[in-house]
Amino acid sequence: MSRVAFVVVAGAVVALFVNWAIARPQYNTEFKGKYYKPDGTDVEKTFAEKVDIVKCMVCHGLNAQGKADRRILNDYGSALGKLLNKQRNKQRIIAALDRVSKQKVPDGTDETFGDRIKVGKLPGGE
Repeated sequence: MSRVAFVVVAGAVVALFVNWAIARPQYNTEFKGKYYKPDGTDVEKTFAEKVDIVKCMVCHGLNAQGKADRRILNDYGSALGKLLNKQRNKQRIIAALDRVSKQKVPDGTDETFGDRIKVGKLPGGE
């Protein structure tokens, strides 16, 4: 019995110190379903190419060393995260994508995340 207890305690300690990724594959799937159009207009093709390059970094950001870090959210990912709160429901994800597209980018301009996407820019910045 003491071995079982040791394994349980050791597993709990490991779980506390592991940095779990906060990515949700469903978010990426619905984002691509809405905005990813590799066969669309030139702007849409360019945007699709950028999404292919950055992958999860559409929502995630860079750490202090300038490396991709899935534990960090960029402005777009942060705005989505506030609305979704770990939701995995397709309709709620799509509704959140719609709401965030209307939100202004927090850079002091009148530009929205949706405006960025329409002109082929990544919503979280380039």
